[in-house]
Amino acid sequence: MILSMKGTIIAYALAISSCLAQLDRQGETRTYLVQYKKNVRGAENIDPVQPQDTQDGQRKLSEEIPYGIAMVRAGEGNDGNLYLPNTDIVSPKKVCVIDSGYINNHEDLPTLDATDGHSTIPGNVWSKDGCGHGTHCAGTIGALGGNEKGVIGVIGDETKLNLFINRIFGDTCNWASSLSFLQSVEKCVEGGADIVSMSLGSTWLSEIEGGQFKQHYDDDNVLFIAAAGD
Repeated sequence: MILSMKGTIIAYALAISSCLAQLDRQGETRTYLVQYKKNVRGAENIDPVQPQDTQDGQRKLSEEIPYGIAMVRAGEGNDGNLYLPNTDIVSPKKVCVIDSGYINNHEDLPTLDATDGHSTIPGNVWSKDGCGHGTHCAGTIGALGGNEKGVIGVIGDETKLNLFINRIFGDTCNWASSLSFLQSVEKCVEGGADIVSMSLGSTWLSEIEGGQFKQHYDDDNVLFIAAAGD
């Protein structure tokens, strides 16, 4: 029980039975991500406890011409010309991008509605992006094709893609807490995402986060994709 361990609960994530708590350890106050459950008598039992981690969002942006398009065979025809990729998609897929936001008036990206995003950063809206990282990641997925501007995304036809933006990084793009990250995952699932894209990294393996991914994969048929190399 958190209170009996001289702990203070800072924030809850009720949907994932987790909270952010400060616990006294060997004379030092440390912050932990705690997953809890209730027993038959209603008392809270601490399940996995791990130090509070941060998610790192900084990464160098890609080349101007995305080499990945040809690697996934999405845009180049046999004649070497660039075409709108994935034109055989029957129904649009919803991709949730967890990152630093989205420049919603970008000339080479789909314009999204007010309900197409969420921000966990107080005072920062999802439709702006202070460092450009999230916009770049969204563009890798869905930059418009055939407009003679910028680059082409893996799905360059906006009629074949629905984007949902979840902002967890501030304008510096440096870090976000594990709790805000897990809350963002819940928002993606609630928003009807088929795929969740996460261009971020962590310092260690999280059983709580891994369990949450598996639960949504099994129960909600949501595919989670994380960047390789962060």
